[in-house]
Amino acid sequence: MINKPKGTRDFFGSDAFKFEYLYSVLKNYSNKYGFTKIIFPTFEQKELFVRSTGEESDIVQKEIYEFKDKSNRVLALRPEGTASTIRLVLENRLIHRNENQKYYYFAPMYRYERPQQGRQREFYQYGVEVFNDDSIFTELELLSFLSSFFSRVKIKHILKINTLGNKESRGMYINALRDYLIPFEKELSEDSQRRLHSNVLRILDSKSYRDQEILEEAPVLWDFLSNKEKLRFETLLDLLDKNNIRYEIDQKLVRGLDYYNDLVFEFVSYETKLTLAGGGRYDTLIQQFNSKLAVNSIGFAMGIERILEHFDFQNKLKDNYFYLGTTNKENDEQLFIVASKLRVKGYNLKVNYVNTKYSSLEASAIKENFLTMLILEDNNVLKMIELSSGKTHEISINKF
Repeated sequence: MINKPKGTRDFFGSDAFKFEYLYSVLKNYSNKYGFTKIIFPTFEQKELFVRSTGEESDIVQKEIYEFKDKSNRVLALRPEGTASTIRLVLENRLIHRNENQKYYYFAPMYRYERPQQGRQREFYQYGVEVFNDDSIFTELELLSFLSSFFSRVKIKHILKINTLGNKESRGMYINALRDYLIPFEKELSEDSQRRLHSNVLRILDSKSYRDQEILEEAPVLWDFLSNKEKLRFETLLDLLDKNNIRYEIDQKLVRGLDYYNDLVFEFVSYETKLTLAGGGRYDTLIQQFNSKLAVNSIGFAMGIERILEHFDFQNKLKDNYFYLGTTNKENDEQLFIVASKLRVKGYNLKVNYVNTKYSSLEASAIKENFLTMLILEDNNVLKMIELSSGKTHEISINKF
């Protein structure tokens, strides 16, 4: 018996339906907010991700799936979508002056890490990227998108938000934070000791209790921001208040990738405290690929498996689908005709030609999460049964 690789997952039955349902909701939101879908390769040149996430990032150091092809090229399975999106828009010359571009993707990503709740080594990710846009109202729109989406799927959430400032402000803070932490170097966790000399900001979101104790008296990034940067952030917070989007300021929120500047944010589950989605601005990232281009950019991504774990699908499963059968085997031909007519009229059906016992049909419909069952009776009448309540209605097939 050959089993699936560690850190991967099969989707079938109701899980596959939930997956497709969630995608349909996200696709609908993408269209409402004016995003165009893009599709990029499963693997890219490894250098693409080194340049975007940083040589010292956890992705490059620990998690990337890399390999050499038969021509000795170093390739990698994509670990995230932003770098591939940037490569796509640059290679295909989609960046135009004075015109913003809005794209979304829905695709599997790959990271070699310890499988955990809501995150496998192969995981699906939905993300959006906006280019040529420095408007604070675009930031508001993306935060509104996510807040509205999580409310739509009834996931209790809170927005955590911070500002990292520009390269100069952040550079001064990084120096001050490192100077503060160096006397504590031997007390820091192993990961934080490594990050102290490579990516010191990541120490702020360390899960180590001792690291967090040490950070209690550390310098605060806010004190290093310019008045202009502070004003922009405060203006965004004011807009969030006016639009009833609840938030918490988290001055230790830095996100896991090096390329962010100014706004960073995460939407977190109220119940599990796990991150549902996250993103921010990356106004200088495209310059790492084309030094002649200065393109204001912002985006976010969410892990689909984690959303599936938080989404209560009980009242969403197959509410536009019907389970169709008959208790008389001699009705099969008529059952086929009725099913064909219903499908022409836009109904989604699963027809059971095998079982004719009512209890078996009902059990199968319930097991497969159908809400409604249709039974074709001998008198050319369809009996509609609401499986949750047991209520029945009779419909003459002549109406179809």
